[in-house]
Amino acid sequence: MSEATPLRPEDVLGGLTGRRVSTALYAVESRAGLLALADQHAAAPAICEGMVATAERDYLSALRSGDELPAPPRIQHLERSAEGWAHLVPASPALRAGLAHAITDKYLARAKDVPRLRAAVGFDDPEVVEEHRRRYGSHPDDGWAQTLPLQERLRWLGTRVAMWLETLPPFWSAFALTLTETVGAGILALPIALAGVGPLPGVVLIVVLGLANVLSVTAVAESVTRTGAVRWRGAFIGGVVREHLGRHAAVLTAVALAAYAVASLVAYYIGLATMVAKATEVPAAVWVGALFAVTLGYVIRGKMDATIVSSLLIGALNLLIIAIVILLSVTALVPSRLAYTDVALPGTDGFDPSILGLIFGVILMAYFGHTSVASSAREILRRDPGGRSLVTGTAAAMLVAIGLYAVWTVAVIGAVDRARLEGERGTALAPLSEVVGPVVLVLGTVFAVTAMGMAAVHSSFGLFYQTAELLRAIGRVPRLFALVPLLAVFLLVEFLVLTDRASFTASLALVGTVAVPVVAGVIPVILLASARRRGDYVPGGRLRGAGAPVLVLVWLLFVGAIAAHGLVIWTGLVERVIAGLAVVVIVAVTIGILRSDALRPLTCLELRRDRDLQLDTVQLTTAGSPGRTEVSSRGAHGPSTQEVDGSVRLPELTTEVSLEVPTAPAGELRVWAHEVDPFGTSQPLDVPVTVDGRPLELGEDPVRVALPRDRDAVPVTLGLRDAPRSGSRP
Repeated sequence: MSEATPLRPEDVLGGLTGRRVSTALYAVESRAGLLALADQHAAAPAICEGMVATAERDYLSALRSGDELPAPPRIQHLERSAEGWAHLVPASPALRAGLAHAITDKYLARAKDVPRLRAAVGFDDPEVVEEHRRRYGSHPDDGWAQTLPLQERLRWLGTRVAMWLETLPPFWSAFALTLTETVGAGILALPIALAGVGPLPGVVLIVVLGLANVLSVTAVAESVTRTGAVRWRGAFIGGVVREHLGRHAAVLTAVALAAYAVASLVAYYIGLATMVAKATEVPAAVWVGALFAVTLGYVIRGKMDATIVSSLLIGALNLLIIAIVILLSVTALVPSRLAYTDVALPGTDGFDPSILGLIFGVILMAYFGHTSVASSAREILRRDPGGRSLVTGTAAAMLVAIGLYAVWTVAVIGAVDRARLEGERGTALAPLSEVVGPVVLVLGTVFAVTAMGMAAVHSSFGLFYQTAELLRAIGRVPRLFALVPLLAVFLLVEFLVLTDRASFTASLALVGTVAVPVVAGVIPVILLASARRRGDYVPGGRLRGAGAPVLVLVWLLFVGAIAAHGLVIWTGLVERVIAGLAVVVIVAVTIGILRSDALRPLTCLELRRDRDLQLDTVQLTTAGSPGRTEVSSRGAHGPSTQEVDGSVRLPELTTEVSLEVPTAPAGELRVWAHEVDPFGTSQPLDVPVTVDGRPLELGEDPVRVALPRDRDAVPVTLGLRDAPRSGSRP
């Protein structure tokens, strides 16, 4: 067919142009689907890291094999991620016209709903409009719907809310995410745990332990800011620990998270069942079965929605409920109850170890939001690469949580009799409803479903996939066996409820005393010490005043608290053995980390290509500080030399770059090369690299080489002319 002969629609769909349009549509949908999958798991708990990795691996495997997409995107996904797939749209007006026709033919939307998509494809481009009229006899926008069914209108409403939240300044995003992920079901146990010592001593404990958690959660924020695996691969806290502290520390973190998931799942079952039973007068055992059935259904279906937007909205609702309940509690407050104190130290008359046995664990559980910082950091760092917003927003959120917990505890203890609180085995909302009114039960039921119900679903997902991965490593074991831990938790809770032994507060206290200090105290301070010596990036904001002495004190606080429970506070043999084993393992792993390379300075050399701008950046970080040297480059611009103070952007069309990497203070060099897109995802760059005359084979992971101590610097050369440039349009 000659170039001057007009093509009919059937010719386009059946010929070469039609196949290229189909290929372009598949590429766009593939990219949008992958971004939608990442968004779906952006706020997943750390224990779900294996599940997220499995889902992404299966998706990428389907792409490589050309199979049908396992998670095809909706039109809403195409609109939200238009910036991420726009580079895949062909430059040819004929192909873009065909793509526009294919999209409007396949998806239901109105033109006003998809401004980003229309701009990415070129719906208003005169050449595209002309091609579309010639081929299909209409304007590209004529294919959009005029009206939508109710379900689609609701989806678009949710999409607009999500896109608005995504435009929040990064500080407020970090603040909101940390606050909403931290303030959860644990707050409902605080008045019960602190009733025995009184409101004012309780507030002191909340503030002291809260400030320790401000330091540790900010340590996590700074550590992930320094870690390239978080920015470009979406690594969770386990991946960060594995990269900086090694396999043993990662195993300890995984075990602590699994223990946290099991114990918190028990607590969520108990808390939700007793709360709803109080409101409906249906036995708690029935509600435990109902919750198990719901979580099992989610797990079997295999799809978890843990988006940042849903987390923010649910968290905001929970905060609103807590604020309302506080105001209602103030109306029933008895001032004389605020003056009560009962503080007795171990070894003195009146010391009750059962009271202290609840306090430490429950408070730490209430503050536990550390792992969510790593899970959601990628999105914050995409908008603020320096990380100042992540560090300051996280710290500010934890400070607000301290104030909220203090006010909540005073309000509830002041409104409810101490003996009634101490005898409560469910949440603090049940006794509070007896003095305030049934409205607390209504609000509490909503809170229980959103805070504990969704947390139970997420914990169930994590336990299931962790067990499935373990069974896969063992051999051919039916996947059904991965449900055994969930069934065991269900049967345990049913037994506790039916025998009247279930306690929401005691369940939280146990895991808060043993497992949470590992992930919220011990690991963060060691992780920060390592990231400051071996990190890939220098953050724009950092935790000031947290030198080695402070980090050691925080480590001693958390480990000492576990030891005190085993030696003095807990009286049961099983509890003491658990605490003793926890201390032994923590100390052993810490010694192993100190004897390894985890705290030895490292130099990181990164070649990063901006796919859209097609510009290359060389970044050098030495022992956590900006590296300084000279970079020589060659290319179409001719030879040139630039001073590097941390990073330098290379001239366009550079074909080779060389530099001298200092050998001090770091004795090891890590080299990696990759290309990034506007959504912060990357793929490896295949470039030839030589270090001190020896070629390196770069792959998916960075390559490490030892640096000689007998010289001040070693030469490094990177050849860029063979690196594929994927940003150009076909």
